[in-house]
Amino acid sequence: LKIMDEPIVDLSQPYVRDPLVMCVDLMMYEDPQVFALALELLFDSCCGAAKLLNLLDKVELLTTAQDKLFSSVKQDVFTIGRLIYSIENWGVDDHFSTMDNVKCKQFGTLCKKIRNLCTHGDSSSSPFEVQKMLHETEFFSHLSYTLKMNINDFPKSSEQLVKTIISQLCNAAVRVVANNSKNQMQAFASISSMQDLVGEHPECALLLAEIFKGNAEFCKQVPQELINLFASLIIRARQERKFVLCYLDFYVAIVSAGNQPIVRNQLPVVDAITNGKPENMLHLLKAPSESERVLELARKFSSKAQMRGDDDDTTSLPSENDQEMMYYLRSLELLGRVAKGRGSQSLVTKPFVASLFHPTFAIRELLRSAPIRERRPRDLNLSPMAVVHLSMACRWMELVLQCLYDVDVNLRDVPLLASPLHSEFMGALLLWVQASLDAPLRINGPEPEEVEYFRVALVCIDSFFSFSFTAVAAFESGDAMASLGREYATFFASTLQSQQSTFRKNANAKRWGVAYAESTLLQITGSRVLQATTEDVDALRYRPLKSQDSKSSSGATSEIEEQWRRMLVSLRNDKRFSERVAAEDEQVGRCIETMASLTDPDNHKYMHFLPHEPHASLPDGIDFRRSLINCEDVLQ
Repeated sequence: LKIMDEPIVDLSQPYVRDPLVMCVDLMMYEDPQVFALALELLFDSCCGAAKLLNLLDKVELLTTAQDKLFSSVKQDVFTIGRLIYSIENWGVDDHFSTMDNVKCKQFGTLCKKIRNLCTHGDSSSSPFEVQKMLHETEFFSHLSYTLKMNINDFPKSSEQLVKTIISQLCNAAVRVVANNSKNQMQAFASISSMQDLVGEHPECALLLAEIFKGNAEFCKQVPQELINLFASLIIRARQERKFVLCYLDFYVAIVSAGNQPIVRNQLPVVDAITNGKPENMLHLLKAPSESERVLELARKFSSKAQMRGDDDDTTSLPSENDQEMMYYLRSLELLGRVAKGRGSQSLVTKPFVASLFHPTFAIRELLRSAPIRERRPRDLNLSPMAVVHLSMACRWMELVLQCLYDVDVNLRDVPLLASPLHSEFMGALLLWVQASLDAPLRINGPEPEEVEYFRVALVCIDSFFSFSFTAVAAFESGDAMASLGREYATFFASTLQSQQSTFRKNANAKRWGVAYAESTLLQITGSRVLQATTEDVDALRYRPLKSQDSKSSSGATSEIEEQWRRMLVSLRNDKRFSERVAAEDEQVGRCIETMASLTDPDNHKYMHFLPHEPHASLPDGIDFRRSLINCEDVLQ
């Protein structure tokens, strides 16, 4: 607080006008940049406490080991930049120089090191912390320069090397921006350069998908020509009988950000698929013979790490069968995301998806593959076949959720919901959830596909009992579903009663790596079931558990970072600090509210000092201002 009272530059000096009056005067000039800077200076000169807190929030504390890693990362990025900017010296084979394969290998090694750090981290830092370190380097500047390199500026003998450099750096950048909004923003500035290269460099397509993935703000800025470009690339690849995942990944990324549907992109993607014909772009394997092929592909699947994106060797490709299986899964995921959401656009998107992959077919596939899926060993690491079966089940359940449950009333298919097939599915779904809860403990906790499978199953149950159960139970053939609803109520009543203690046991925390999130979803789903099937559920309504994970709530990623965040919370809650912030806010408000008294030349105080003699001027310290701006103008 004392430091804030002694600013580095004090505008309130002898013979210097009032800083607030100076800012107001500058805001009167018809220049948007001057106005913006003057208004910023006005707030900076008044709101020192809030500014200090914002700056402290951006501080990242590093341990000694993390500081060494940061220095190493900075040096690696510096070396990458030096190699890129001197590529004419070592990457060209002509009369003046020869190609240096040692430096080429060094560049690839550095890119692979950065990618691995952003994927796995190291003993001192998580992948997210490494991403934050790279944000403070010149990595994205080097990426931008590389993407703008014109291959025509190099001799023919160097074209392959330049393509390799671009591919290796884009591969590293994919992991640098993954699920990191700040790094996505840095890379977003180069999407026009990536667009020019995406046809020859699939890595650019993968990077584009990762930039938009989970970022609703950027997804709403996707150019239409980019959507059309990817449609042509998908069609070209399928005509060549290739399964290029990264092209579909882009569509998957832009049609929804997490649980938020991006309506702006859903309809253009539907149009692109319609115009290009689904059979030429997707791989849905719906025919009876193809349905058997799905199980055959799953049985032979072996690319577990590559499907998860954890494979360190980006040069090796999965087998053709594995590529086909992953493309099938991605096609289903795209349809599920296109169907996400309600509103007027759902009258187009949901029937479109249902026409390509009807919920009835998805339910039959779920029931048909259940014996294989539910027979997986629950106390050992998942095999590649078990991973792919769980992934298929998640995609099928998502289609059932989006096209059958989470729909507007005029799209609700009550006869199907009350059918024996759907009753059989709901009975099996309850058994699958119970089996997940009763699974034996695994030392390293559940694998990602198991967690997703459990969550999607709960969301399906929650959505059905929220939107469809009442209408189905009242349907003329809904007796079976009403009886099944009582079974659900019995199960969830028992589960919720014991949950408060069960989900706080260390053993369960090992089973569910994100036990609090799963526990919360289970409570919400159980309460929804009870509300739909019983009348008196006051004692069993959802009561949120207190999270035991303080680090996740504060955003800290290490113990020392957690201490720093707690200190900031204490500072923010300090009475003196909060009073200081409130007083500064009031000062700015008064300045803007009473702007006329600072700027109005007709004010009696100014009239009193108006000079009446030739060549006379206002007394020192008195400002004459033109009334060109008022409080309303500033607020606008």
